[in-house]
Amino acid sequence: MNESMAGGLLPSLIMVLVQIQFAGMNIFSKLAMDSGMNPFIHVAYRQIFAFIVLAPLAYFIERGRRPPITRAVLIRIFFCSIFGLTLNQITYFIGLKNSMPTIACALSNLLPALTFVLAVVFKQEDAKLKTLGGLTKLTGTLVAVAGAMCWYHRHRKPRTNRNGWTCDHKHNH
Repeated sequence: MNESMAGGLLPSLIMVLVQIQFAGMNIFSKLAMDSGMNPFIHVAYRQIFAFIVLAPLAYFIERGRRPPITRAVLIRIFFCSIFGLTLNQITYFIGLKNSMPTIACALSNLLPALTFVLAVVFKQEDAKLKTLGGLTKLTGTLVAVAGAMCWYHRHRKPRTNRNGWTCDHKHNH
C-alpha cells in the first residue's frame, strides 16, 4: 500500500473508530443507568473526568498564547457550558435511560441534519437549492431525519393510559 493511499484511508478509519467509541459509550452508559446510576450524576462524572484530563493539556499547550480570562469571558463560558453541553448531555442521558442504546445512536445521527436546518433558519448558511451541493445537503438532511424517525417508530414502546390500555392504534386489535 503506498503512502498516499494510507493517508487517504486514515480519516475514514478514524471516523469508524469514533463511531465505535460512541456506540461503546452508549452501551456502557445504559448499563450504568440500568444498574441504578442517576443520569444527572452520570453527566457530573463525565464533566469532572473531562476537566481532569483536558485542563492540564489546555494549560500547558495554550500557555503564553491564550487571551486573558475576564469576567465577560467567564460568564460566556458559564452559559455556553450550561446550555451547550450540560443541558444537551442531561437530555441525552435521560432519553438513553428511557430507551435503548441503538435508538440513541440513531438519533445522534440527526445532529448534523439539525445543525444544517438551524444554520439555514438563522441565515448562517445558504441552502443553494439550485446547486448540486445544496441539493445534496437537503437530500442528506431528509434521509437522516426519515431514517431516524423510521428507526424510532419501529423500536418504540407502545403508550398506555392510566387503565393500562394501549393508546397506539396498531396495538389495539
